[in-house]
Amino acid sequence: MGNRVVVGFQNRIDDPIIYLYQHHGDERKEALASAISSAQSRWTDADYATRIVISQLIGNDWSQNLSYGLSVNRFAYPDYPTIYVVEWERGVVTTRNTDNPAEVLGSETIAEFASYEPATRQESLI
Repeated sequence: MGNRVVVGFQNRIDDPIIYLYQHHGDERKEALASAISSAQSRWTDADYATRIVISQLIGNDWSQNLSYGLSVNRFAYPDYPTIYVVEWERGVVTTRNTDNPAEVLGSETIAEFASYEPATRQESLI
């Protein structure tokens, strides 16, 4: 299986990061933006928001024993040079270097990220 994607979720600044590992990374930013948008009514309640976003990303595949995994403060290596981390308390989604996840390469507010719509299919693979 290929096309591995990792997304992190952090409730508070000093909390550990929960990572969702998933295959099927096509349109990874678009899928995450849509899932975050679905949780808008809970953006200030990180526990619920994280559960909603993860549920949206997994969809109907909860009973499958392949394609998804959860971990804390570490992750399986993805097929992309960057990962996204949703930082609820700070109200941002950061783009981080896969090889050095402490390195933040960019940041958008959660609202900005949730409103993302790709201009082209190529852009959605970012």
